[in-house]
Amino acid sequence: AYIVIGQPTSGGYGTTAIIPAAIATTRQWQIADETNYINFRISADGTVTQTGGSSGSGSIIDAYSIR
Repeated sequence: AYIVIGQPTSGGYGTTAIIPAAIATTRQWQIADETNYINFRISADGTVTQTGGSSGSGSIIDAYSIR
């Protein structure tokens, strides 16, 4: 599984997504709060890349792969 921590807006709280490894690379994912969101993808090697379509001024803070 992958644990991705993002902050949808620069002054907001961190939000966590836990994504099963079996489906992690099959789609684009999103972390959101009430009004802002961050879109990201996870590649086969576990790299997390923020993609277009995000709102606000947030970012991906960290990502972990767990077994």
